[in-house]
Amino acid sequence: MSNELKSGDRVRVTTLRPVHGYPAGCQGIVRSGPETDKSGKIYYMVIMEKDGANDVTLFFADEIELVSDHAAVHRVGDEDSK
Repeated sequence: MSNELKSGDRVRVTTLRPVHGYPAGCQGIVRSGPETDKSGKIYYMVIMEKDGANDVTLFFADEIELVSDHAAVHRVGDEDSK
């Protein structure tokens, strides 16, 4: 995987792979990973904002994506122009 996430990265649930209990856009911080299960699927352990600070949730690599700093800056600019 060329764009592996690392511990401390801010991520969000993708719109392509819905995850029960976590709507698209729901954000969290990668706690550990990447790891690979017995079938070869890559997963990460993530602390989600909507959960407690000590609750860690497993997400497969295709269920989450990096939240880019550019996207966050763009959203702030959009809010200021309203």
